[in-house]
Amino acid sequence: MTRRGWIAIALVVWMIVVALRGVSVSALPNHVVAGGVFGVGGSVSQGPANPANAAGLVFYSTNQVGYTPLTGTDSYTPADGTNPALFARDIGAQWNWVDGDEIVAVVETVRGMNGWTGKNSTTSIDDILRTGASVQDVGDGTLEEFPTVGLSGTGSSVISTWSKLADGNGNIVSYSLYRTPGPGSPIATVPTATTMTYTDTGLADGRYCYTVQVNYRRDLAGAVYGTTGRSEERCRTVSAAGNTLPTASITSPGVGGICATGGSTVTIVWTMGDAETPDGGLRVWLNYSVGANVLPIPGMQDQNGLSSPWTFQWATPAIDGTATILLLVMDEADGRATDSVPGVRIDSTAPTATLTQPTATTNVATDATVVITFSEAMTRAATELAISFSPSVASLTFTWSVGDSVVTVGHPAFAVSTPYTLTVSTGARDACSPGKALASAFQASFTTASGTKVPRAPSNLRVTSAVAAGISLAWDAPTQYTDGSPLSAAQIRGYDVYRATSANGTQTKIGTINATSFTDPNVQAGTEYFYWVKVVDTQSRESAFSNSVSGRTPATQAFPVDPVWIVVAVIAIILLIVGVLLVRGRKPATPPPPEAPPPTP
Repeated sequence: MTRRGWIAIALVVWMIVVALRGVSVSALPNHVVAGGVFGVGGSVSQGPANPANAAGLVFYSTNQVGYTPLTGTDSYTPADGTNPALFARDIGAQWNWVDGDEIVAVVETVRGMNGWTGKNSTTSIDDILRTGASVQDVGDGTLEEFPTVGLSGTGSSVISTWSKLADGNGNIVSYSLYRTPGPGSPIATVPTATTMTYTDTGLADGRYCYTVQVNYRRDLAGAVYGTTGRSEERCRTVSAAGNTLPTASITSPGVGGICATGGSTVTIVWTMGDAETPDGGLRVWLNYSVGANVLPIPGMQDQNGLSSPWTFQWATPAIDGTATILLLVMDEADGRATDSVPGVRIDSTAPTATLTQPTATTNVATDATVVITFSEAMTRAATELAISFSPSVASLTFTWSVGDSVVTVGHPAFAVSTPYTLTVSTGARDACSPGKALASAFQASFTTASGTKVPRAPSNLRVTSAVAAGISLAWDAPTQYTDGSPLSAAQIRGYDVYRATSANGTQTKIGTINATSFTDPNVQAGTEYFYWVKVVDTQSRESAFSNSVSGRTPATQAFPVDPVWIVVAVIAIILLIVGVLLVRGRKPATPPPPEAPPPTP
């Protein structure tokens, strides 16, 4: 907005204020000064984070002696996101000013005033007062935080150093240095220079804290206007015996234990301590390095007033790389302690997905293995929920490998002759925290083959021999499934052999083997048998029957006459006859009749 616009707004606001006070517009005071206040860095943002929205003003004239400074404004409008904060102040009823007088407005935002909790800041606005207009635009100012005091020194001395503010309107003439404990008044007032230094000597052992006040030119007599606010307090311990070094240790995250999505927050926790300096007096820096580059972590540069342990939420940069978190703690005697956590991976690139199996887009097996390969490790649960098929396939299972970058999707058999579309939605995200999602949904399509996938039947079943001892069979192994996909020997678990006693009889399984030949020993002579074979793969899928063959065993025959047995029989007969004859030749002669007994007397 132009200054003319600011003036118009200031006048309207001022008129409203006057009306609310019960003063008629015809009784307007004779001069209103108006201007704008930008926050630090030129901010026009809304809300309490912009110090311009909590600022206060003091007005005085530098070329007159005796004008009472005017504190506050008649109206103050906070910044609205487009325009800076706007102020208006009637000086006509308070000052007996004349054309050509110079007006200076000192702007301050002070911690504890108007709800402000941040660092103190200040700026100034100046202009030459002119008659003729009831409202005068005196310009604008941009707030600057008070300078940071650096402390150093040895023994009983403390050296304070600070840099001047930019002071765009050139109204700052000096800076006053205060010490606690101290006299309550400045221990030194140093004229403005690029860098200002003051050495405080002769100090007893103890802890001393320093702040800086900004002094603006006040009037022609050389008086100054000292700001209400001061710089952040910096402290240093003085010890003739010397100081021990502080300690510092990062407790979270652990070494190499996290991967963070770029732009997300990483919780950093550390402990620190020092024998002489209280925790709140330690100065702390957090940085990070990627390769050889060391970069600051915003919000943790030369901070104090922290307790131990302390937690800080680091908003990670949008980079891809492995960072090292660097902690520096400095006590009030410039003693230093450091710690670091390497291996913190920051990932700002969205993952990608590729369907690596099946490789074909047509004639895909109904039980084809589905494998999705991602460009990086993924969060399992979120990614599994993002995977689907159209038409829908229920009861999906997931097996992860290669560091959670490859997932095999298990599924029931697909329908035959059906086009399918696999989708991985943007709900899938990588394994960093909280995880980078796919930039866009991934899709891949394929069409299944026309038949249910089972092994083809064995072919060329044949009888290789049929004897009384058994009927032998042989056949050729199948090399394809019914859907056209290849069937290797390693995928064949075995063969089931079936038998019946007629071509249409009941087929009974009589054996399971893992070779392509078989002998049926359980046969009867003169009987015809019919045979079939099925193949079974390693997933227990069974083929249809092979072609049928039959074989007949020989009929039963008379016992064969072996010449050896004839010879044996003849010899046995001869031996029998000879034996008989021998027995007869040895028969004893007829014995003589017995003598008559003697007569009886």
